[in-house]
Parts: sequence; C-alpha cells; structure tokens
Amino acid sequence: MSYFRQTLLWTAGIYTLCACSLMHAQVAQPRLNPLSPIGAKRGETVEITLTGAQMGQTIGLLFEGAGITVESISIPKAPPNTAIAKVNIAPDALPGVRAVRALTKFGASDRQLFCIGAYNEIAEKEPNNTRDKAQEIATLPVAINGKSDGGEDVDWYKFKGRKGQTYILEVMAARLESPFDSVLAIQDAQGHELAMNDDYLGADSFLAFTPKADGDYYIQLHDLRYQGGANFLYRLTVGAIPRVTSIFPIGGQAGHGVNLEKRGYNLGGATSQPITLPNDTTLSQTKVGALQADGSLIAFPFGVSDLFERNEIEPNDSLSHPDTLPIPCVMNGRIASAPNSKTPDTDYFRFKGEKGKRLGFEVVAHQLGSRLESQLYVRNLQGNILAQSDDNSRNADQRIEFTPPDNGDYILQIRDLYGKGGDEYPYRLYATETTPDFRLTFSQDRLVIGQGNRAPLQVTANRLNGYNGEIALDLQGLPAGVVSLTPPTIPAGRNEVFLVLAADAGAQVKGQPFRLIGRATINKRKVAHEAQALETTQRENNLSTLPRELATASVTEPLDISIALSMEKITLAPGESKEIVVKVTRRAGFNPKVPISVLGVPGGVTVAVTPAEVPEKQTEVKIVIKAEGNAPLGEFSFVVAGRSLNEDVRPYHYAAPPLLVTIAKK
Repeated sequence: MSYFRQTLLWTAGIYTLCACSLMHAQVAQPRLNPLSPIGAKRGETVEITLTGAQMGQTIGLLFEGAGITVESISIPKAPPNTAIAKVNIAPDALPGVRAVRALTKFGASDRQLFCIGAYNEIAEKEPNNTRDKAQEIATLPVAINGKSDGGEDVDWYKFKGRKGQTYILEVMAARLESPFDSVLAIQDAQGHELAMNDDYLGADSFLAFTPKADGDYYIQLHDLRYQGGANFLYRLTVGAIPRVTSIFPIGGQAGHGVNLEKRGYNLGGATSQPITLPNDTTLSQTKVGALQADGSLIAFPFGVSDLFERNEIEPNDSLSHPDTLPIPCVMNGRIASAPNSKTPDTDYFRFKGEKGKRLGFEVVAHQLGSRLESQLYVRNLQGNILAQSDDNSRNADQRIEFTPPDNGDYILQIRDLYGKGGDEYPYRLYATETTPDFRLTFSQDRLVIGQGNRAPLQVTANRLNGYNGEIALDLQGLPAGVVSLTPPTIPAGRNEVFLVLAADAGAQVKGQPFRLIGRATINKRKVAHEAQALETTQRENNLSTLPRELATASVTEPLDISIALSMEKITLAPGESKEIVVKVTRRAGFNPKVPISVLGVPGGVTVAVTPAEVPEKQTEVKIVIKAEGNAPLGEFSFVVAGRSLNEDVRPYHYAAPPLLVTIAKK
C-alpha cells in the first residue's frame, strides 16, 4: 500500500474569464513559458511578464496557495503573445515554490513555477561575464534573478565579506524546473578558490562560507555544460542569513501537534518549533513553514498520515540493540552516524510477525526533500536476510512486502544505498498490514469545456491488496453549470472510468481549481483519497506523464467543434453489431481532420471506427459496435471523443454524450 501521492494544503484563488469572440483559425491551447522574474519578495508588488501561446489573451493569473493577489493584467501592443501581471504578495505569504497558471478566454495554461522569497530582489546585469566585470552586490541579503546565456557564459558577482560571519549562497534553478545545472564557487580578492559546489539540493548548488578576513569576495556561477538560453533561469540568494537546511521529523499524524527540530546555519538558538497539522486524512503531503531567526520562513514538504506515529529511539544501530516497531505505525527516523563515528549509520527495528499475515514496509524520504536513498532488509533474529528492497537508485524511496513464515519477532533494517548520512537524511517508515486500498489519478490537469459542450475526464484507480469494490468520485470546485453526465463512480471490478463533463450553454466563462476525492467503504472502514492530476507532455518525440499541482477546470466560449451521436442508447444481443454515426459540428472556418477515439469499452465488446478520423472539411464518420458471443449481459456506457489537432498545437478534447449500451439476449 502506498501513502505518498502528493497533495498541497493550500487554497487557490479564482478568477473570472471575460467572454470574447473567437477567431476563425484553430484555437491553440494556452502555453505559458517560464515567468520573468521567476520569483519575488513577500510583502511587495511585482510586475510579472507572461509569454507563450495565447498569453496575449490573458485575463487572469492563478497561484497555488494563499497570500498572492493579482491587481491587474495588461496586454502590451508589442511583443505579441505577451501579458504583464501586477501581483501583490502579502507580507505573511509562505515563502517557497508555488504553482501558477495563466487564465485566458481559451482556458488555463500549463503549469509553471514561481518562488516567493524573504529578501530584497535584484536582477542580473550584463556584462558580468568576467571577474573584472563582476556585478557588485551593494546590500546583503539579496536574491538575484539571473540567466545563463550559453556560449560558455559565466556570471560573476562581488560582495564585501566580514571575518567570522557565515554567508549563505544558494542557487534555485532545478527546483524551479529550469534546465540550468549550476556550478557555484567563491574566490578571494587574489583569485584563490575558497569553496565550490555542484550538486547539493538536487542539481542546485549551496555553500555556507565563513571568511577568515574582511575583504572583497567573488562569486562565480555557470551551467555545468556551459549551456544557456531564455529558459536557463536561476535565483541566487546571498547573505549572512539564517538557513534551516533540515527539519525533523518530516511528517506527522493528521490533526496532531508536532515539534520540529531544526538544523542549519545562523539559527541563533531557534532550533525547535511546535506546529499543528490539519485534520484532513485525504492528505498524504502538505507544506510547513520553518521559522528562522530573522522572522523569515522557509517551506518544507511534510508528510501526513492517519496512523499512529512516533520517532525512533537511539541507539538502534545494531542488530542486538534494535528499536521497537509497532504495526501499524509511521516511524520517523534519521540516518545519522554518532559523533566521531566512521561507520555509516543503519537503523534496526524489531517487530512482531504473524505467520501468513502479509506486511508492507515503505520509506518516504526522497520525495519529502531528504537526501536518503534507502535500502530495506527484513532479517531474522540471527541476522539472516529474509526479504530486501531492490537497489534501484532511480527510485530512491523503497518498499518491500514480507509474509512471516512463523509467529515471532523479526528485524527491519534501513540504511542509505551509498552509506551516507547526516541531518539531511531523515525518513518516514510506514509499517502496515497490507490491507485492501486504492489510489486515484486523473488525466487533464487543465480541463476545458466550451459553453454547451462536453469534455472527457479519465479517472484511473490503482487497486491495492485485493480491493475490488466500488469507488465513489467526489468532484469539488467545478465551475457553476458544469455537471457529470456519467455517474461519478468507478464500478466494482473496473480500474478506470471516463467521465463526460458538460457545461450549460449559459454557463459563465471562468476558470478555477478543482479537486477529485475518491471514497469507499473497505472492511467497514471509510476511506478517502485525493486523486493526483496528471499531464502528458511531449518533448523531443518523447511522451512523459507527470503529476501536476493546481488542476483547473475552465468554461470557455464555444471552441472548434462539438460531437454528437446519431443515437445515445442501443441494445445488442451477443454476436450482434450495430452502426451509429458520429457527427461533428465545426465552428465556421475550422476545417482540419478530427481524430476520433472510443474510450472505456468493456471486455466482450469491440468498436471499429471507419475511418479513424473525420476527414478534413467533413462532418461524419461511422462506428460499428459489436457484442462478441461471450459479451457479459448488462448495461454499460462508453465515450466517443475527438480532438482538434494540428502538429504545432496541443489539442482540445471533446466528447459526445455517453453512449448507453445494453447487452441482452433476444
């Protein structure tokens, strides 16, 4: 069983889209490039430049989380496909990375990221490509928004350092999904390199530097491969500032209090902080703000569970001195060797097993910002290995399942794959019986429905440990006038359903965030999980599906096409076929071919689309539905969908009303 799909404990603002007439050319989905700047200080108002497809039609900006207000949107005369958003960031807005989408009259854009900081902001000023032209930083602390131009571009900065004061130099780029792979170094006035870092926080660089003398110091920053371009953006924070680099524990039980232990630099004795987690058991992850000595906050991902939790008790670093692991529970631990120890830390836990009762052990660490790449072993009391996780560094968080061969005590061991450890190697160890459960995902992280039209939404269930029952789907936050024409349920025995969501012809044109919660009763226990939104993207002929925050649903004016069927219900006997017509209504001026898909067809039924697309300028295609001789009797529905697609634009998806099919003997 897996507890670890991310959800974000933040509310998102809602902005209404203006109603504007569409052009006759094909409508391209909005696409947002990285923002400029990619970050700003809380408590200030900043102008953000938006570029990308349809950005000249922007009328709103949607941020993840509280504390950000869009004051205005303006569209400059040039360059095209550009908008300027004036954004106010509240003084108490939680610093950290936020998802953001542009809202246009054609729906929401794809997701980009924006960083809220706690210190003054400046922009990189060229030329600063050589040491003698280093950009001078007059006042610290500061966050610098810069860019690698490629062609062996190296950015130089100069600041005055004081003896004995610890300065933090931190690059944020990979964490903002920039391709900039930083290499960070610091030199003294004579050009001697004093410190250098490549990868610390993922591909992002970090240095804590303490000068041995007052004087001028030089920062050298470049891409590892000396690449660059418009999207090779970075944020460099410099200053004698507090920096919490790790917290412990990295999670807690929903609705309960947790005392954070903080480690880092310049903390001024502020090493603990009580917090209370929300009482929301649908969450598996949230974000918490660690308070620093200067009153600033830094956001950390934080795990949430509905299980009993406790922290490991040291020493538990040998087979003969294990800690006790109750089941079920979440154990919060850290791989950190004892002071002056040259032996890598490994944690041992003793648990009771019942013969034949399958247990699951799962580590959550890497996805919560820990540097741990875990290994798990189950041993008997003599130390013999009975089960172990795969040493697969592509999945740093590991899981194993174990069925005890006899009643008795066993040992669980956890260690780092590379024998490393420290404050930044915390983990959460989930120990449970492998009870029936499920997890959900849905396609279309940005759902778009034209007025009077329909769109498909694919919801997929990952059924765990034998759960095969019905899952009710609770769609929260859909715009007014949007309803599901398909029963919002994944039936027992099914792993997916294709919902058809319809917008009234008079629905207000607007966009807003929405959530999907799956609910079921399993062994008399009510279970609820939030579904993860997914986005499928194509880069260099490779398709990838990635989780996305801030899923949105938008109602627009009518778009390119609408789809209908010549009939909306049919009855078939086993072995019988029927033909229906798919009818496409085109907006004036929209003539390209329309690929047709048939979604959610159950076993025992086949559907042939001839041809597989509505040809250019035409409006109909036929499909043949056949019930095979072994088709199960009963009722079901499936979805006929189409998409508007040119090679250079992303498609909109459209659906006909669900087709109800009854299989019955004559």
